Amino acid sequence: MILRRRVCAAGPPEPDPEIPLPFVVDLPGGGTATLAHRKRPGDYLLTIDKSVAPTGLALVERTGSFRRGADGEDVELPKVHVTPDAVAGDYVAGDVFNALALLVSSPFSLYSSFDEPDELVPESVEDAKLLDEEFGTREVYGPLNAIIQARTFHEPVTPELVASLLPKRAGLHLYAEALRLATPSARYREFWRILESAFGAADAPLLNLLANFSPLREMGFSRAELKDLHTYRGRASHAQSRSG
Repeated sequence: MILRRRVCAAGPPEPDPEIPLPFVVDLPGGGTATLAHRKRPGDYLLTIDKSVAPTGLALVERTGSFRRGADGEDVELPKVHVTPDAVAGDYVAGDVFNALALLVSSPFSLYSSFDEPDELVPESVEDAKLLDEEFGTREVYGPLNAIIQARTFHEPVTPELVASLLPKRAGLHLYAEALRLATPSARYREFWRILESAFGAADAPLLNLLANFSPLREMGFSRAELKDLHTYRGRASHAQSRSG
């Protein structure tokens, strides 16, 4: 059985050096990755094919995906859940795009498209029978994810508030830089850099200051929790990670 995942990305229309498309990579540990243009130059589609054990498949009937039936009623569509441990190989689309970004010195912004679904591809009569007769679908189940965002300040935006913040120009610059970063891990790392700048300390001294900082105490953070969050900050920056 083949698990076929498709990931879209916006990238350089004319990368230098040029990427010869279609571009096929044999992934270490198993699987292939095929890069092609999706709709226009700069819009890419990466298709990753990996072997998956049939024992790692399970039918999901409550998927939250519907189609309009012949009687006008919405019909919920079943999909197949794939256990991660059943999939061969470790590398994913983000790894391939990261390697390409290094080689062409241009970033790729990954996104999902509803018209490029993941699917299971049978390699035998038994595979086809399992998917088409027992499961009744070849589409892979992917639960919907929500990203929760909250404002730092809840006061109304006023000219006076802006004027009062302007003297804090170094902190404002660091905060604005963090918001412009594309990935959550990068923003998380930069937010800790803001704390290091604001408190003039790092590592254990910073944690001691934060543990005694009244707004954080009111939010219920303990020193142990702050230590865990600081450990994640080190792992996000890699350079400070000693435990992988």
